[in-house]
Amino acid sequence: MDSIFAAIDIGSNSTNLLITNSAGKTLERIVRSTRLGAGLTKTGSLSAESIDRTVSCLSEYALTMKTHNVTEMRVVATAACRAADNTKEFFEKVKISSGLEPEIISGEQEGALAYRGATKSFTNSHDRQTLVIDIGGGSTELMFGTISLKTAISIPFGAVTLSESELHRDPPRPEELTNAISLVSDAVDDAVHMNPDLASADQVIGVAGTIVTVAAVELGLKQFDPVKLHAMRLTRQAVEDVFRTLATEPLVDRVFNPGLPRDRADIIVGGCCLLVAVMRRLQIPELIVSQHNLLDGIVDDLRTQVSMSGASQNTASSASPIIKSQHPAGAQIKALRLQGKRIMMRPLVPSDHAAWSEVRLRNGEWLSVWEPQRSEFIADPATDYQAFERRCAARDRERLAGTSYTLGLFIENTFVGEVNLNNVLRGAMQTGTVGYWIDRAHAGNGYVAEGVAVLSHFAFEELKLHRIEVCIIPRNTNSKKVMDKLKFRLEGLAERFLEINGVWEDHLRYGFTIEEWQNRKAAITQQWLVTKT
Repeated sequence: MDSIFAAIDIGSNSTNLLITNSAGKTLERIVRSTRLGAGLTKTGSLSAESIDRTVSCLSEYALTMKTHNVTEMRVVATAACRAADNTKEFFEKVKISSGLEPEIISGEQEGALAYRGATKSFTNSHDRQTLVIDIGGGSTELMFGTISLKTAISIPFGAVTLSESELHRDPPRPEELTNAISLVSDAVDDAVHMNPDLASADQVIGVAGTIVTVAAVELGLKQFDPVKLHAMRLTRQAVEDVFRTLATEPLVDRVFNPGLPRDRADIIVGGCCLLVAVMRRLQIPELIVSQHNLLDGIVDDLRTQVSMSGASQNTASSASPIIKSQHPAGAQIKALRLQGKRIMMRPLVPSDHAAWSEVRLRNGEWLSVWEPQRSEFIADPATDYQAFERRCAARDRERLAGTSYTLGLFIENTFVGEVNLNNVLRGAMQTGTVGYWIDRAHAGNGYVAEGVAVLSHFAFEELKLHRIEVCIIPRNTNSKKVMDKLKFRLEGLAERFLEINGVWEDHLRYGFTIEEWQNRKAAITQQWLVTKT
């Protein structure tokens, strides 16, 4: 039986559904304004009315998916659910009403999937430096890459949140508009400072409701026409013209603009402020409108998983061949395996669940005091196989996007822990953060130090990073011993740096640069790595 794929995006402003067949033909594409994030900036919570609207919509979507006999699906929640303090209750209502189980994705994950969806239909994007702008209801994602994503930045302003926090008059006063644009410009400045590539794109693609609506208003579309909108070139001058028109009209007049849906009329000015600020700050003369977005990226990801699963039963990876071949570390990323003198490290796959679960459960109390607190509404992978399977797939996506590398640590084919390279940043930073844990029964033998040494070789020689860091709570003497063995440089104390077990803890920050690696490479290789003969 052919696979039928479905993706649902639960956003701050709308809840959207895409269903396709195995050939990629769209069977359903539904955009529904549910305003889940309404009032969130003021209360910090999802309102009862917003929850009810969204739950009702998701119940309808569940029936639609059943009608199409969907075989593969993924339901993601973005900015509103990342920020709200009652997301757990919302998810529980969704599950009871529809049987769906949403997962929260980070802004960076959202950006990676949106980039994948937006660029897939533009074949010329594969050899051009491309910036994708995705203006949502609660956040804005800026994504840069070529054949694969290189950088994804999430800015904490969306059409809904900016409208609620800054635009209080109808129509907005000039000073309100100026303040809103300045807030976004400052955030874009920070993003460019950290990632200069954002300002060097050969082409810019715009996705999601705000940009599509501005394009529709510019064309004066009385009826929505995706064919006319997709691949349309929208100049900055046209954006500024639409902005001036909409921003100076009261809502009662604004709703009559052809191309502007009534359910978006009250937030479109906030969305325009975002788009204008980004185009001005990055000096973007024009952008290409794409009807394909986060949903298309999710479906493409699901399709690749099914395809790869049919080709190999030993991987949960979800990367496309394009991403694989263009990864900074080359084609070997797909089957990554790092070897030390005594240890081996590789990505975990679902069949590792029994071993991973046994170690985690046996070491629960010993490990949990040093780790971030797990959200109650996220299933525990140690006791839930499907949660572990999703964890493996998520780690594969991160690895193949080049943002994170989570590796199981093995001694003579026995799983004993993990060594990770997380938060990999490109652009001006070229850095990553190392984390690790090990079965208490194997602690004190230098296995973690060997794993970090092997990972350092990978970070500097393969990924071409400039710096890696390790952050350790001062009282964690076992982790500090690893740094002592490797002689990583102590850079100082970062106060209340990371959330650990529900508390914001101070952390010692240890750094190691490529210059230090080159100076010590021979000694580290001799002590910890496999020596080539």
